[in-house]
Amino acid sequence: ESKSAYQSIKDHYKYRSKNFHDSIEEYCKIDDAEKPNAYAKTLSGVMAYQKRVCAGGSKKGACTRLTEKLGCIYGLLYHLKQQGKC
Repeated sequence: ESKSAYQSIKDHYKYRSKNFHDSIEEYCKIDDAEKPNAYAKTLSGVMAYQKRVCAGGSKKGACTRLTEKLGCIYGLLYHLKQQGKC
């Protein structure tokens, strides 16, 4: 699931990182002028993946797991921003 979600993100914004964890650090280093674009495209990739997974009733477990992970990711990004690291 994580690889598929990250691939959806990369389909929308061209991160160089090979995995989601490294892409967070990459995002934090993006030029401030580019960050809004990167954020919007990253969010589009996440939402596209969530829509695809949650659209099918047969994937209820995957949808629930994804929704929980997204909550963790948003929390992490908020925490990094509050610490001035991102």
